[in-house]
Amino acid sequence: MTNTTQRCPVSLDLDRDGACRVTGFAETILPALISEFAAYPVGQAGVRLSGVPGLQILLGAGSVMGGEVEARAGRPMQPVRAVLFDKRADRNWALGWHQDRTIAERARHDVPGYGPWSIKQGIWHVEPPFALIGAMMTVRMAQSRQAICLAEVGDVWFYRTPILHASDPSDGRATGRRVLQVDYCGQGLPAPLEWLGIG
Repeated sequence: MTNTTQRCPVSLDLDRDGACRVTGFAETILPALISEFAAYPVGQAGVRLSGVPGLQILLGAGSVMGGEVEARAGRPMQPVRAVLFDKRADRNWALGWHQDRTIAERARHDVPGYGPWSIKQGIWHVEPPFALIGAMMTVRMAQSRQAICLAEVGDVWFYRTPILHASDPSDGRATGRRVLQVDYCGQGLPAPLEWLGIG
């Protein structure tokens, strides 16, 4: 999941390696995704998406993407968070090796094992027990060409959410590098916590 000068092997296996690439898997929904994001600002480090019914239709239960996530996870899954990344020549950044360790919540409720809390773009985030993160799956859909563990337009990387990943700056092309990241989970949260979701 990283931009490096070395090419990542395309033959990664989700169960063995924690990640796999499916060439062209998002091509059929790409025009609809691009339409959904037409009004969003470009060149942002990470726009948190919620309350977007079109995304729920494209990525949720009953969709091609949702069905693929469930098939790979071996259980029902729902999209619980979406983030749009859009690197441009004039809006560029790098991110070192890290794990995604927070989930998006509708409201803050202090529950044992969940913390610390933070607010990102007006949305409550909390670090849950690691077992929950370990049960999640993340997809990254390339909406423009990438030189990361290689992804062409429409390619999808499926990966276990805890996998270590990093990102180098965009190579400066005018088209930039646009990626939609969606986290899925098949578990509920202890009341009164609620997933923020995407719809």
